[in-house]
Amino acid sequence: MQCSQALNTSQIDVHCFRHILQIVRDNEAAEYLELNVGDNWRISEGKPNPELPMQILPVTMQETVYGELHWQNSHVSSSEPLLNSVSSMLGRGLYFNQAQKHFQQLLLMEERATIARELHDSLAQVLSYLRIQLTLLKRSIPEDNATAQSIMADFSQALNDAYRQLRELLTTFRLTLQQADLPSALREMLDTLQNQTSAKLTLDCRLPTLALDAQMQVHLLQIIREAVLNAMKHANASEIAISCVTAPDGNHTVYIRDNGIGIGEPKEPEGHYGLNIMRERAERLGGTLTFSQPSGGGTLVSISFRSAEGEGKGNTPAEV
Repeated sequence: MQCSQALNTSQIDVHCFRHILQIVRDNEAAEYLELNVGDNWRISEGKPNPELPMQILPVTMQETVYGELHWQNSHVSSSEPLLNSVSSMLGRGLYFNQAQKHFQQLLLMEERATIARELHDSLAQVLSYLRIQLTLLKRSIPEDNATAQSIMADFSQALNDAYRQLRELLTTFRLTLQQADLPSALREMLDTLQNQTSAKLTLDCRLPTLALDAQMQVHLLQIIREAVLNAMKHANASEIAISCVTAPDGNHTVYIRDNGIGIGEPKEPEGHYGLNIMRERAERLGGTLTFSQPSGGGTLVSISFRSAEGEGKGNTPAEV
């Protein structure tokens, strides 16, 4: 009953799952409990006893396996029925956690798509009108009027810059993803980018996805996408590797490394705002964005941040 109440909340997160394990342990149904989800996320209560066998139950929902519940108790037979029920309850909780996150992502994507449509329908039309008027104005100015021609060239350059900015913003706002968990969402995004480059894109994501909320995931996906696009366009690389890890102190770091010409920290071209947007997104994550040139060549982009939970304990697997 208490476990069910722990899941009866509008936002199912890591604190809910930890509360369930605490309830089970407080009722002496198990001396040690550990919930493992995927390869990189776990929470535990109690201390493992090397003298007791470790019991393992699958955590499932609708035939989908979300993880495993590891537990120890000196009275296995009396605890097993309760732990089976708890395992099923955790499966429902993990299912709803992913469903919530997916719904929140869809809301964020729809909000951005709406902004993109409004930008396209308003600003894009205004820029198109100005370009037509500028072309007509150019025809009416004598070619030997150097001063007027110079001013017209400046106006034309400013319009082209505005168009580039608008395309960058529309591309950013139109990011759409169908996956709620970060590794699958990254894989989906990279599969799309792979079709646009001959460079080999690789992914090794070991972040504790459940510790990242939907807003954090969207910011992270956008930063990684922009970094990969920069490498595709400017690095002349044959390989671009993305790796995501969690340190023992709970800090998360994403690395985007290429084997290209080694451009270090790129300078933002006039009329482009992609790098500034990357930095702003890193700040919204409460993190930092850095560029470096490794001794082995190429360029390394690093994004370091902490999860909203702030309890990560490191990879293989991450413990929160």
